[in-house]
Amino acid sequence: MYFERCCNQELDDKSQEHLLDLSDLIKLLNTHIEYGLDEKFANKLLNLDGKNKVTLPSKVAISELEYSWSKFVKRIVTEPKWTQNQWDTLVNSKIKNIYKIIRNKKICYTSGWCLVRGDLILLQRGDFVPADIRVISCDSRLVVNNLIATKHSLEIKSHQSTSNNFLKTENILLANTQIVMGSCRGLILQTGNRTVFSGLVKQAQNILYDSYASQNKNSDFQLKVEPMADHGMLETDFLLN
Repeated sequence: MYFERCCNQELDDKSQEHLLDLSDLIKLLNTHIEYGLDEKFANKLLNLDGKNKVTLPSKVAISELEYSWSKFVKRIVTEPKWTQNQWDTLVNSKIKNIYKIIRNKKICYTSGWCLVRGDLILLQRGDFVPADIRVISCDSRLVVNNLIATKHSLEIKSHQSTSNNFLKTENILLANTQIVMGSCRGLILQTGNRTVFSGLVKQAQNILYDSYASQNKNSDFQLKVEPMADHGMLETDFLLN
């Protein structure tokens, strides 16, 4: 699958976090299984790492956009016309939603853009997953729409590590997927440009740009993407095939 071809190399450096004992993972993230992060420490991480947003890739732009996750991308062009605001509307708008987290022993609510590595987050049906997350507890039936990542509309998730492969194990939720059944508690492993989704987008776009640019050195060109069926999530052929 294209997703795995693009991401396996990048995952080599961080793929062990789904295999670690929970006690070791908590120490690594400097967090707490019940109390979450210290607020001051979380703010330092936010200042250091920046907002939980996927930044605009430099080589590929999109025109004729439908600015909603409920629509699909109509065309991709290799011209730098896609503004950061347009990218945020398409890719980051759902992550901006308000999420329930635990910090300093208290339940609080924050924009998904302000989440950081180590945050203890509570997700429920309908929530868009705002980051790469390790599930630490969940309902007996936790199901995720993973179309944007693995082309599987329904995947069962749990707190169990079921594979050495970061992309296939049940205890990992990938950013920009959606909870369609159940609820869970999880620890945020990666945010923004460090997520699997961000790496996939960058690699896919770079591969496309390099491939088509070499074939069209002396002319402007457009790369058309056939529309996918409307399924409530962003989906494009170049990401999923």
